[in-house]
Amino acid sequence: TRAPSKMFWGAKVVPGDDHQIYTPRRLRITGAVLDPLTLPNEDKKDMLRTILAVKVKHENGMVSKAVLAMVDRNQENARIRDIVFPANALVHLQAEGPAPIDVSGYFEGEGPEFEEDGIDALRTIFGQNLGANGSGDESDSDSESESDSEDEEESSDSSSEESSDGDEQEEVAEPVQKKQKKDAAASNQKLAAEKEAKAAQVAKAKEAAEKKAKAAEAAKAKAAAEQKAKAAEAAKAKAAAEQKAKAKADAEQAAKQKQSAPKPVTTKSGLQMVDSQVGKGREARRGNKVVVGYHGVLKSNFKKFDSSSNFSFKLGAGDVIKGWDEGVQGMREGGKRRLMIPARLGYGRQGAGGVIPPNADLVFDIVLKKVM
Repeated sequence: TRAPSKMFWGAKVVPGDDHQIYTPRRLRITGAVLDPLTLPNEDKKDMLRTILAVKVKHENGMVSKAVLAMVDRNQENARIRDIVFPANALVHLQAEGPAPIDVSGYFEGEGPEFEEDGIDALRTIFGQNLGANGSGDESDSDSESESDSEDEEESSDSSSEESSDGDEQEEVAEPVQKKQKKDAAASNQKLAAEKEAKAAQVAKAKEAAEKKAKAAEAAKAKAAAEQKAKAAEAAKAKAAAEQKAKAKADAEQAAKQKQSAPKPVTTKSGLQMVDSQVGKGREARRGNKVVVGYHGVLKSNFKKFDSSSNFSFKLGAGDVIKGWDEGVQGMREGGKRRLMIPARLGYGRQGAGGVIPPNADLVFDIVLKKVM
């Protein structure tokens, strides 16, 4: 039965393991992705990178290694070097990095025939000293039947190229390690730059927020000061208006009182009398005995010189000064009267006891309490 021309192949290459593949037919590797179960969170995605390498053993015993793909977290499928491994070969795959790699490809051709074009492709990568079976093992039983002269020739060729092959192996492995370190350093530098930028952005936002808060506080304080000033101005205006209104009311009241107040009555003798309250009792006439209360001051300076709450005398009998005999007549019990008495109707030129000076005009407020 004839085998199909292509057959799918896949494998998981775990870091630290030497994954060996025997190729019954030509093998072409077409895909390499990281194992999805090993993917970290988003914060570490840039740190995850694994190298897919192939290892081949030469006839001289030296081992060469080459990078097939750099598999990154952000790649759906890594770019693979286009290599066809020959049939009847033993291929060693290795994963260098933190995560396993899912590798896929297919076998092609119709049988296990040895493929010289696959050998040529590997020689292009690893040098010219690959074994005939592509696995890196020494010659099989068929090659042992060759003549001694051919063995000697091959041995001579192998010896002459041993030094150069070793240098090539070191040169291939060393760039891989350097690239890994370089990529890791670049990733760390990128993370540090992003962290620094984020910190700067946070600091800038904090500074802007503080500045905004200070501006708001200043605006609030300004508004409060303006409101306080307006309130003080309004209070001042109100107080001025109230004072003005009160002054106006007082003036109106005084004018009203002045208009309604009784006008003084001046007699022929020069006595002035003003009734502030008209009594309702008996009227005082000449010859009646009366009881009064009084308060006397000097007209010049309103200095008090005498007062009494109960003073009795006979009206018109000359018991008191002339101004009283004339001024009390006509009052009624309960009445109040002010008498403005000129000096000639009071104590005249002689005055009285050092209390009332000579020629002093007098003012008496009198209340008529009782008429008998």
